[in-house]
Amino acid sequence: RVWNVYFHTLFIVMDAKLIQKQIDSGLIKTDILLSRAKHMDSSSKSAGDYNDVRYLPFYYHLGKQSSAKTVCQIGPKLGLVGACFLKSCETVDSWTIVDNKHNNCQITTSNLKLNSNFYKKTFCDFVFYSTLDEIKSFYDICFITESFEKTVCFNYMEFMWESLSSEGLLVVDYITSNNAFHEFCRVKNREPMIFNTRYGVGIVQK
Repeated sequence: RVWNVYFHTLFIVMDAKLIQKQIDSGLIKTDILLSRAKHMDSSSKSAGDYNDVRYLPFYYHLGKQSSAKTVCQIGPKLGLVGACFLKSCETVDSWTIVDNKHNNCQITTSNLKLNSNFYKKTFCDFVFYSTLDEIKSFYDICFITESFEKTVCFNYMEFMWESLSSEGLLVVDYITSNNAFHEFCRVKNREPMIFNTRYGVGIVQK
């Protein structure tokens, strides 16, 4: 179910029900959002998660309700999540990625730059870090967009929580794989937004 929560953050009111309604409509397809995206091979375009309107398009709908300037992401997903978000959010100045695998940085950066408005900015910045210890900034939004074992996921959320600016948002995908996100919200005494996406997405405000 979608929790009826409104976050007054980043100069807007984020409406969970509206985002879910847009996802459920299925009008925005991944192949339209990412028609120029680079992939590891052609077979990835036929994968179920790539074609699921409840997966990557979610980030496009989320971006429409955001005016974030600074973003941090754990799990780059070849830049596809970021490309969808940046397609509709034109305020981002910096995008920081934590990726200890160091795989396909060129493809990831290329896909992030698919958004023409972001690409044309004179001071936009893409930064890759290999460990969380290198993070020193505070961010408007922190994304965790890969599936992790419960303890690892909880530790990542704790770290990213400390890296969020006041009233910043923590966005966690794959929350149906374990109860780490719900437990985290309970510990922080926060009411989250929960979205019915392919793997379940939760958003909680600092």
